[in-house]
Amino acid sequence: MEAFPDLLPIPWSYRDSGDKVIPPPGFVSDFVMATRGIETPTIFSIWTAFFVISTILKRDAWLKWFPKAFWPNIYVLLVAPPRECGKTTIIDIGDELLRAFHEYLPTANEQRLKALNLTHSKATPERIMEILSKGTIKQSLLNEDGSISARIEEVEQCSQLGLVVSEFSTFMGKAQYNAGLVSNLISLFDSRAVDDVNTIQRGSEVLKDIYVTLMSGSTPDGLKYSVPHEAFTDGFIDRLIVVYKGQSERIFSYPRHYDRTPTESDLLKRLAHVAHEKVGEFYMNDDCFEKYDKWYYNHKRGKTTFSKTYGTPRFDTQLLKMCLLMRAQRYEGGNEITIEDFDAAIGLLEETYRTSSKATALVGANERSEKLVIVHNYLERHEKVARRRLLLSMCKHNISSPELSAILDDLYDQGKIVIELDGRNRPRPSRNGKEQYIWIPEEIE
Repeated sequence: MEAFPDLLPIPWSYRDSGDKVIPPPGFVSDFVMATRGIETPTIFSIWTAFFVISTILKRDAWLKWFPKAFWPNIYVLLVAPPRECGKTTIIDIGDELLRAFHEYLPTANEQRLKALNLTHSKATPERIMEILSKGTIKQSLLNEDGSISARIEEVEQCSQLGLVVSEFSTFMGKAQYNAGLVSNLISLFDSRAVDDVNTIQRGSEVLKDIYVTLMSGSTPDGLKYSVPHEAFTDGFIDRLIVVYKGQSERIFSYPRHYDRTPTESDLLKRLAHVAHEKVGEFYMNDDCFEKYDKWYYNHKRGKTTFSKTYGTPRFDTQLLKMCLLMRAQRYEGGNEITIEDFDAAIGLLEETYRTSSKATALVGANERSEKLVIVHNYLERHEKVARRRLLLSMCKHNISSPELSAILDDLYDQGKIVIELDGRNRPRPSRNGKEQYIWIPEEIE
């Protein structure tokens, strides 16, 4: 493996709150540094990189489990207000790596075996099943120089698919033809060895060695108004890692690439290295398993601070997947998951889940909760707003002046805002249109 050059330290002014959960050095940190000169927040870059790793591993890497293997496929959704945080930009960068990384693998046969099925358009359940039900094909083997060998063998293609869709609301829209998409995605997430599906056009289909990943983007309103209700009631949302950011903490009038950070070519070579090297069974070493075992018991009993506050279903399942991916993204050899991998995985997931409620709170919320979330997200984006301007902006959401005052009271009690008038702090909101509401950002550790 080539020696990767050291990176220059990134100036503090270009950091953001997501930097505290950048994983140990490896492909993900390289991807974060390579995208440092765009406005996409660190947390979006991190999760895009993990989606890329999850997709290229396919079923070639798994976690030691009983009675069957445990696979590291993930579904990721980036959520931010319209025209904020470069959701599509970062998804496209990840997509470009997935399209081309296999060309950097050492042999022609490995390049063919590692090539991915990707779909980017609005896909119906019928189309997804058509892609997945490839079956067995006859394939000529290649010589090392790339020429066709005389040998021909049957290759059983796995039902692998990477769904890379920039607009989640379009992909999951409430149109009639999308009926059944949610249930299909739930079933596919479990990565069964064999599964039967029924299609309208071709009847019963058999899927083998299923492995599906998903990456998409949305706005909070897109989740509320465009996504089928089934997505939030049948367990799909629990399988989805929702990553929310109200606005980027980095502002660039013109995107740039910093010297001595990885180029696209560097990322492709390093991703190919991961695909080539990270195969086989992964396992926790004794120290890591002991720590995970204690955490799992406390989590299931609701004794951890996180489980008490959030009570997130399937958090333990996502944690196991992330422990494998955290180890796989590191370049050094071996498949042993360490305490360092576990700590990095749980830190990233807890930080992500803490903020994801800001994206999903509007779904199924009562009117009062919905209005509070709207004001909360608006103030977080704008940082400092006069009451007169805030009230005008809230009119389109049917939030009256008394309702706004009550919500601001709640946010003040939660320590989310400071209230100022004529340069002096005020203990409570008033009806004065010049009153300023100042958002208190999270501290960067």
